[in-house]
Amino acid sequence: MSLACISAADSPSEYQYYFGGRVDQDPVLAAHFDRAARRCEPEANDIDRGSPDPHSYLHIIAMRSCLARYNFIDRGVYAALPITLGLDHFLDR
Repeated sequence: MSLACISAADSPSEYQYYFGGRVDQDPVLAAHFDRAARRCEPEANDIDRGSPDPHSYLHIIAMRSCLARYNFIDRGVYAALPITLGLDHFLDR
């Protein structure tokens, strides 16, 4: 089983704007982040894209991906999670 590092991506303090500035230090960026997070939440909750469980790594990955499209980049607080997607047929052998 392999491990990959995926950020927990829970709070605005873990994000920075792509063009500079931490989200938790600028009220204007914080407002933009909140708007982007509200737009990304339905996508992250979608079963085809993410997961309705906010603690699921699929939900976290979908949320990070969507926020990146709005130029909010994760600062890199990592948690190791097992990655078995696509490897199930190898692990069964």
